[in-house]
Amino acid sequence: MDTRFAFGDWIFLDLCVIALGAGVFFTGFLVYILKKEELRAATNSAVVLGFIRYSLSWRWNMNSTG
Repeated sequence: MDTRFAFGDWIFLDLCVIALGAGVFFTGFLVYILKKEELRAATNSAVVLGFIRYSLSWRWNMNSTG
């Protein structure tokens, strides 16, 4: 990673979005598979946000590759 090049900034942002999306889906896994009910209130909006984050990541990748 190097901030002298635009690619270094882009890949850092892309990996952050992917990591946040993965965390959101892991929260859904905890609630629906492992039955952690204390997280249920945040899960519905979290899954929607995770879908949006993964969609943005896919779109950024498609834009960068042409």
